Amino acid sequence: MDTSEIRYRVADFLKKHPPFNAVDDSDLVALAAGGRVRFFPNNEFLAWQGEPHKTHVLVIQQGTVSLWDEQGSQAELRDVRGPGDWIGAEQFHGARSCLYTVRATTDVVTYGFPVADVEALLEKYPYAASFVAAMGSVDSTFTRTGSASDPLTTYLQHGTPAYETLYGLGIAFFCFFYTAVQFNSEETADNLKRHGGFIPGKRPGKQTEEYFDYLLNRITVIGAAYLVLICLIPDLLSAQAGLNFRLGGTSLLIVVNVTMDTVSQIQSHLIAHQYGDLIKKAKLKTTPRRR
Repeated sequence: MDTSEIRYRVADFLKKHPPFNAVDDSDLVALAAGGRVRFFPNNEFLAWQGEPHKTHVLVIQQGTVSLWDEQGSQAELRDVRGPGDWIGAEQFHGARSCLYTVRATTDVVTYGFPVADVEALLEKYPYAASFVAAMGSVDSTFTRTGSASDPLTTYLQHGTPAYETLYGLGIAFFCFFYTAVQFNSEETADNLKRHGGFIPGKRPGKQTEEYFDYLLNRITVIGAAYLVLICLIPDLLSAQAGLNFRLGGTSLLIVVNVTMDTVSQIQSHLIAHQYGDLIKKAKLKTTPRRR
């Protein structure tokens, strides 16, 4: 991959995130030409609280970082940032040193841009400058309490393996829970027996109930695995590959379900309309003629 193609890829990534989405493509390519790519492994520190700002502003391309406010022996978690977020933007609104200690919570890839180039871009685009000023106000007011030594704070952040594992287990559990609430195999077997129905090869009663449980467990396992994959794949790609998804897994399921329900209702209305036309035609054909 040559240098020009890398610049265009970086510019395309920046175009998807504010405030760069309001910047012309030519200016983004020019900014990308002076940038550089840096890799930080998990748990490595990108910046220390109180140290002077570096000559480059970092934009996260892949992975997540945590911002810590260190006060003596205590540390408070201020924010967790991911793809498209900035590191070091506070220097554009008066801060001469880093406000927080920044540590990678996953393997992180960043784009570094010279401060002078970013300042020139902000002067040219007022919207971008106002967005960066808003970022500074959020940095100074947003607080989330946590301890650096607390394993729940460290290992249950969004995108970590522990978080994704618990997320998947929760989805699978509620799949089985919802199935157990909605379908009572014992009651269904009794109703089938009471009305004279049966399943070929299965005796009515207890054996039919056990057969229903067997089928439900197999179907629910497949359905739960499918839902877990649908919900986890966007999160994993966003956290590990740096891809930005506007819709998460659960949102995607809701959109698909509502779309399918809407289509089925439209089809039912069309069928009812067709039957109504057929009934009207049949009545016209059978109506006797007046003499």
